[in-house]
Amino acid sequence: PFFYFLPSAILAAIIIVAVAGLFDFEEIKHLWRTDHIDLAMFGITFMATLLIGIEQGIAVGVAVSLIAVIYQSSQPHSAELGQIDGSKVFRDTARYKQAQRFDDILIFRFDAQIYFANSSHFRNRVEQLLNQRDEPVKLLVLDFHAVTNIDSTGRHMLKELICGLRDNNIKTAVAGAIGPVRDCLEIDSIPEHGKTGRFYFDAEDAVNDYFSRLSPHKNMGVPPPG
Repeated sequence: PFFYFLPSAILAAIIIVAVAGLFDFEEIKHLWRTDHIDLAMFGITFMATLLIGIEQGIAVGVAVSLIAVIYQSSQPHSAELGQIDGSKVFRDTARYKQAQRFDDILIFRFDAQIYFANSSHFRNRVEQLLNQRDEPVKLLVLDFHAVTNIDSTGRHMLKELICGLRDNNIKTAVAGAIGPVRDCLEIDSIPEHGKTGRFYFDAEDAVNDYFSRLSPHKNMGVPPPG
């Protein structure tokens, strides 16, 4: 009743002034520069709250956040690695133009755990990189430094993938796997791992071993790509 005789424009001004303090415009600018996904979730939550209601808007925001998390975990970052100028360093060939690939070796790094939501993505990425090669690949090195866990679906996928590659004369090696991941692979008796010892400290060790088997009497150092 205290505001009954106030014009609507004044009531609107009061609401605008009260709500304006809730906006962090600097954070919006920061998200625009750094994270478009978070900015999109912010915008969707804001519009839902404005049009539907506070509780419903928050529920929409939570739902959108869950969808974003599931999508990001099902499409994690991965990279093909190359050697930096004949050194022992291997980096993403898409980010480092000086990183050179080996003609008959594909080094693939997966930057997340492998589980049911992203196992198909893992296999598709490996097959895509293999198909992009002009020369036939003879060794696939899986860099598992960033892999913290592999569930049963992921292990089943790896077993099928490695068996299929073996049928096409492509060997597989695992580099940088932490203890729990190695245990998973050994327990599941994945071909070319488990009892056969195809685990390596890093990609360099896997590449060195490959070339030493080709030329056992030559230098064990990694030869220059190409």
